[in-house]
Amino acid sequence: LRLVLPWLPAAAWGLFLVATVNRGSLISGVRDAMILIYPTLIAIPVSTLSGDRLREILDRRMRWVLGLGIAVTLLGLYYALTNQSVVTSSGQLRWLGSTYAAPLFAGFVAALYLHERGRLSDLRTFLLASVPVLAFLLVNHRSAYVAFILATLLYIVVRARAHRTGSPRMWRLTTAGVAAVLIVLVATPVGRAGLARLASTGDRNDPNVTDRLRLTEHATELHGRQWILGAGVGLYATDLRNRPERQDDPAHYGVHNSFISSLNTGGLVGLLLLLAPIAWTMRAIIRRRGDPLVRGILAVGVFAIVMALFNVILENGYGSVWVWLPLTVGASIAMARSEQADAAPADPDPSPAST
Repeated sequence: LRLVLPWLPAAAWGLFLVATVNRGSLISGVRDAMILIYPTLIAIPVSTLSGDRLREILDRRMRWVLGLGIAVTLLGLYYALTNQSVVTSSGQLRWLGSTYAAPLFAGFVAALYLHERGRLSDLRTFLLASVPVLAFLLVNHRSAYVAFILATLLYIVVRARAHRTGSPRMWRLTTAGVAAVLIVLVATPVGRAGLARLASTGDRNDPNVTDRLRLTEHATELHGRQWILGAGVGLYATDLRNRPERQDDPAHYGVHNSFISSLNTGGLVGLLLLLAPIAWTMRAIIRRRGDPLVRGILAVGVFAIVMALFNVILENGYGSVWVWLPLTVGASIAMARSEQADAAPADPDPSPAST
């Protein structure tokens, strides 16, 4: 229950909004409130397993996570080569970054974890980690680039602080990886296209950037008690049928910042009820950052949070899984480690007793 309790107030607030400020049908109201309810739905099944059991499962199945990142990359290549996916003018696949960026990054982190645990050699780690890393160059997605850079730098810094003495193996791997990425960025058309896309992140003349700023400004146009309760739920009809996405329908096109969206939906109360448990879980995870598994989960969680700052992530079940699952699983494993450390007997005083 300790893992579930921090998320229950957000879920309760979402249900309160459905009951009191629902502007549409029950279905449309619940759909909008799910941004506050998803964390609890994910935390409940995670809490049925102990932190030690979660650690055992992840440690034994980490090769599956690596395989997932590689499989997603190969799928993207297949669709690109067979012309079964929309390719942008820069020759990149946008959907690979918007939909599958999190499993790509998880595959990359899994390779680093297996290397740190001594299960992969330097060469195999370099080759296997390169697959999901290079896949990011196939995407036309600025926020995926930003999330990858920030989460990777965090992983490197946290690992360096956890291991004061540098590892020759990790140094060789890092050097080779940085060199390979630089060569691809500078010497290949896809790499140069990726750099150009990243450079346009703050370009106010870019239609996509302008449109996202407009949506964000519209979402923050709250008045009076809306700052507390939000603009309400059920504002747009839901017919539960497949239909083309329309950019003039904010409920489906979405504010490309899930935290601003939670502010619009649930007001400051809803936003704070999401941010507080995030801070609590992140604190628990960071305290055990010396653990290689916890460190990797931290990187994946940060990656997903950064993606949520620039995309429609927390509003849908699939996207929210990649945010809430790392946070809840990481917190459970970290708290189990903390309990074991607290329960360990103190070392006896080696000094002889005075007479």
